[in-house]
Amino acid sequence: PPLAPAGAALGDETRLLLREGDYAAADRAAAAWFAAAPSPQALRARADAQRGLGDLDGALASLAALVRRWPQ
Repeated sequence: PPLAPAGAALGDETRLLLREGDYAAADRAAAAWFAAAPSPQALRARADAQRGLGDLDGALASLAALVRRWPQ
């Protein structure tokens, strides 16, 4: 089976994919990261990936969810 990042490695993988400009893979990795360990960093990474894909509505929805869940 192919190796897939898990746990904390999902965050590292997501950030790497964003730096490389692979937004589709970064979006999938960020979604998995958020599902495994919900955090504002994971949700922000997902918004960045969505923006990179041109999905402005999705990016804004992710940022809105971030502010609702972590208002500070």
